[in-house]
Amino acid sequence: MRMILSNQINVYMKLKARRKEILHSFIITFCFFSFVSGKEITCVYENDAKQQPNRCLYETESKNKSDLITGCLQLEQNPRTIYNSSIWKLLQDEYFYIKPEEIFWEENTHRPVTGFDVPYEVRQSKDGKGRGVFATRPILRGELVWDYYYHAEFENEEEWTEFLNNIASINYELACDVLQWAYVEEDNGISQVTVELDDASILNHGGAKANLGIPSGMVKLMGEDDFGDYALRDIEIDEELTTDYLKFLKVGKLLWFDQQVKDAWVGNGAELNTFLKENIDRWSYRF
Repeated sequence: MRMILSNQINVYMKLKARRKEILHSFIITFCFFSFVSGKEITCVYENDAKQQPNRCLYETESKNKSDLITGCLQLEQNPRTIYNSSIWKLLQDEYFYIKPEEIFWEENTHRPVTGFDVPYEVRQSKDGKGRGVFATRPILRGELVWDYYYHAEFENEEEWTEFLNNIASINYELACDVLQWAYVEEDNGISQVTVELDDASILNHGGAKANLGIPSGMVKLMGEDDFGDYALRDIEIDEELTTDYLKFLKVGKLLWFDQQVKDAWVGNGAELNTFLKENIDRWSYRF
């Protein structure tokens, strides 16, 4: 899907050199600006003496980096955070830092902010699904809506856990979100953890009524660079964009990942059964 470019090592070295600067810039932004109206964020500085923070966490949610991620369900008590481009860029840079071979843009060329090819808006939905992605102009059937620029793939538990722990050490809620967005898919018979590192992660599950996907009969005609989500029918302005998770999500293929999600968002045994009864529409496909 992505081109492996001859000069990607140069890009990687620059990315590595700028990583500290990027994280510091993110922290300053994240500490002093709210991404949800009325929601303030409190920083805990790791080095108070120099006031040169390399971590910024919710004061009430600080966790040791090696701790198991748990207790994410309590986040559902309030409207969930809508992240801006700075946060998505942070996630993308963390991914490319771990997997520099996935860098797809050439040095000194424009790097896209998102994979969406149409104007859209992320906002809280009115039907209890939480956040959603909504069209801000009419979209014609067959139009490319989202391209796989930031479709991140993790081939093993080590890579994925390093990525997740890096995010958790910066902000715990964001790590909870990443675990909720991530899923297992198969590539040539090999199961791997994948997650979209842009607003495509906010797309809700539409099941058989989903308006995004790959039109039937189109797959055989598509080249490697053509994959993405297309409009399956005409989509009206202000309509929510949805996809069918069951077209790509695989359950029970990576038990260690399934357990991570359960530990973070649900629990086990009776707690899991209660959770599924109360949230059957949102999570039944997952467990």
